[in-house]
Amino acid sequence: GAGGGREVLLSRIAHLEAASAAAARQHESQIRDLVDKHEAEIKGKEERFADLAAKRANEHRVSLKRQKDAYGELLTKRNEEHRREVRGLKDQLEGVEERQRVFLESYVEASLDALARVRDGDEL
Repeated sequence: GAGGGREVLLSRIAHLEAASAAAARQHESQIRDLVDKHEAEIKGKEERFADLAAKRANEHRVSLKRQKDAYGELLTKRNEEHRREVRGLKDQLEGVEERQRVFLESYVEASLDALARVRDGDEL
C-alpha cells in the first residue's frame, strides 16, 4: 500500500542523508590531515633552519644572513602556496557540501511530491 512506499522512500532518504554526512566528514578529515601535514612540514623546516642558524652564527655571519634571507623567501613562498592549497581544499569542501545539500533538498522535495501523488492515488 501507500504506507510501504512511503517507508521505502523515507528509508532511502535516511540512507542518502547518512551517506552524504559520512562523505562530508571524510572530506573534512582529509582536508584537516592535509592542513596538519603542511603545518608540520613548515614547522619542521623552520626548526631545521633555526638549528642551522644557531650552529653557524659565530663562524659565518655574512653567509648565514644570505642563507636566511633566501630561505625566508622560499618559506614565505611555500607558506603562501600551502595557504592557497588549503583555501582551495576548503572551497572544494564547501562546494561538495553545497552540492550534497542541494541534492538532498531536491531528493526530499521529489520524494515528498511522489508521496503526495501516492497518497492522492496518482501513478508515479
